[in-house]
Amino acid sequence: MQLSIIIAHFDPGNNIEYKNAFIKTLKSIKSQCQFNDLEVVIADDGSHYSPDYLSSQNTKFYNNEAYHELSQNEFNVILEKYYNDKEIGSTIDRWIILPKKSNKMYKPRILNICANECSSDFIFFLDDDNYFVSNKSVSSIIKLSKQYNIIFGQVIDKNGRARPYSSNRVQGTTFGLNKKIFNNIGGYGEWTIDLSNGVDSDIWWKMFKYFKQNKNIKACYTSEIQTVDTCSKRWSLFTSNFFRKSKLKKAFRKKYQCKNYRNKVYNPSRNKALWIDDLTR
Repeated sequence: MQLSIIIAHFDPGNNIEYKNAFIKTLKSIKSQCQFNDLEVVIADDGSHYSPDYLSSQNTKFYNNEAYHELSQNEFNVILEKYYNDKEIGSTIDRWIILPKKSNKMYKPRILNICANECSSDFIFFLDDDNYFVSNKSVSSIIKLSKQYNIIFGQVIDKNGRARPYSSNRVQGTTFGLNKKIFNNIGGYGEWTIDLSNGVDSDIWWKMFKYFKQNKNIKACYTSEIQTVDTCSKRWSLFTSNFFRKSKLKKAFRKKYQCKNYRNKVYNPSRNKALWIDDLTR
């Protein structure tokens, strides 16, 4: 297996925009499914329908915590019942659900579980509302993964503006890396679950530190791989605390001795020029 695409998914229910975005993302992959070495894994952070599919027969464990892998028939039923598109199920290889134990965003944990379960040596992460612009995106990922250990694609916002190389923002979608590196940095920071915030900043910090410690590592930012961020705030149910940024700033400083995680002076991972090649056109 050359490539695993892991799609972070959460459907809170009763929002047609989220449902349509998920299907559009899957369809943008389906058009590229001529690749035999492509694996698509859904990382479901306890969507609203998940309690109906938590049978003991599909239960597995990650650090003594139960998660569940759906059969193809089960996720086809979900797609037909809730998304009115059973046929798109042919795009998906695995659908893994982590039940919610509390009102928090468990995205880092379900992504770590799926990364552990996936079959390839290179993992590419998408959010369920970020569809590929080009039907050559998968071939571009495979091509660049032979040259680079870490690949950041370019996100386009709903107004059609592509995020420039000069942007200091981090992104938790449209990027990939060698599974070995993912494992060596400890994957996504599950400490962020308590805050339901900071997932992207945590993994960028760790990738940058790994890059600085290993001179043979190469990273790039490319416009060959673009996604459109069609809708957001799916996890806003868990991130609405007014003081969440100040709490994260304090927690990040305690964990990494970083004075201000949002400032590239104190957090050099946000300065792409220090570690990421610019392949944008």
